[in-house]
Amino acid sequence: MSTPTTGFRTGYVALAGPPNVGKSSLLNRLVGEKLSIVSHKPQTTRHRVMGIVTTGQFQAIFQDTPGYLVPDYLLQENMMAFARQSLSDADVVLLMFDAAAPRLPDVMSVLVADLNRLNKPVLAVLNKLDTSDAKRMERLSELIRSAIPAVQAVLPVSARTGEGTSQLMDALAPLLPEHPPLYPPDDLSTHQMRFFAEEMIREKIFLQFEKEIPYSSAVLVNAYTEREDGVDEISAEIIVERDSQKVILIGRKGEAIRNLGMAARRDIEQLTGRKVFLQLFVKVRKDWRKNRTFLKSYGYDPTS
Repeated sequence: MSTPTTGFRTGYVALAGPPNVGKSSLLNRLVGEKLSIVSHKPQTTRHRVMGIVTTGQFQAIFQDTPGYLVPDYLLQENMMAFARQSLSDADVVLLMFDAAAPRLPDVMSVLVADLNRLNKPVLAVLNKLDTSDAKRMERLSELIRSAIPAVQAVLPVSARTGEGTSQLMDALAPLLPEHPPLYPPDDLSTHQMRFFAEEMIREKIFLQFEKEIPYSSAVLVNAYTEREDGVDEISAEIIVERDSQKVILIGRKGEAIRNLGMAARRDIEQLTGRKVFLQLFVKVRKDWRKNRTFLKSYGYDPTS
């Protein structure tokens, strides 16, 4: 694809909203690749995850963001800072809601205040339309338009089936500023494979463990080597807050961490198209979610 110039549009698009409304699923659907991890648990997304869609007319650089919430500890405060940074950097905001929700989320006032302060064009996206009905979505649309004057359109979509995503992109493209593309047309993200490996391991923790363990875990890839024989060799640490969590993660005779490693390895191989040799180690760092030094070393510092 040649580099477009006249009339081409390029811009940053923030996917924002409360937790668990399908922001990550929508990013993956739009990009056509699994870049952002997904689970049924809220607060799965902790970073800004970038995904790029390039057509002959525009380049949209999407930023999946942590869900808006009232923070209980420092990690959550930093997650909110990541979300606000994305809103500030964005040219357009896709504000996402659960189409089946009976009312607006409790954090709505915080979202509205941030959007009013930034004065960015906003498209409201009602995700999970396949689980809702026309009457409920109409009522939710009225509440959204009343609460957020900046909303230019309310668009129902299903990130699961893809329904409505073409109309969403048609509405988004004219709102992007005229600018040449910032990235080559084949690029899907700005992140390195080390980041995706960490996220895919963390996703399996969210999927395979319950209660506090997913929220008390971080993943740090210490080594990522692309060998000449076509194998990627990865060494990663899973950090937890207590010894009891380490015992559960490892499991009886190491069974739990083996299952975790096999599932993560399959996803990494699917993304890279290469064989993967994955080594996992578990370390305890007491109360790391409340410790600025630990958060910075694990990539959760919004100032770095």
